[in-house]
Amino acid sequence: MFQSVLKVRSEKAWNFSSSFDLKTQNAPGSIVLDKNQPDKIQSTHFFSPAYMQLGTGLAYAKGDSFQLQWNPINARVIVVDADFTKDLAAGETYFGVAAGKSSRWEAGVSVSMKSNIEVATNILLRNKLNVVTNYLEEFKNVDFDYTLTSQMKVNKHVSALFELQLIYDDNAIADLQVRQIFGLSIALPY
Repeated sequence: MFQSVLKVRSEKAWNFSSSFDLKTQNAPGSIVLDKNQPDKIQSTHFFSPAYMQLGTGLAYAKGDSFQLQWNPINARVIVVDADFTKDLAAGETYFGVAAGKSSRWEAGVSVSMKSNIEVATNILLRNKLNVVTNYLEEFKNVDFDYTLTSQMKVNKHVSALFELQLIYDDNAIADLQVRQIFGLSIALPY
């Protein structure tokens, strides 16, 4: 994921701003049809899908601990490889892209929030939320991507990380997607 924010330099907490976001993947994804069979169907690959978003609005910042980006004027394009849409039936979509097409344009509003909270000594919580809705279709359908990261330093040799990501996008999979990571690292002196 790549995110860039350009804002008017000011001493005030609220500023006019523009932002650009790019979210894609590097590795192919696949669907397993039968757990007993080794056959897989490739469902995604590099830059398919790719979500690009450009918006203008207001940004609020309270140091490094809290940032908010509100874009009431926001354009989003979803780009996919046409190979994934060429055999779709009428009415079917691939990440919201219609049969025979390779992109989908949306206009809407987006809100992004980031926060860093030191809960206790050596325990840091990071929250990241991105919300997008489309003015052109079903304004009530809200796509969101929320990530909670907890970094804990036990001592100078041991640290741990827990991350939880919740994604909902009715164009991709009309269900809540959950990703969890737990990492434990040990630093050895040499």
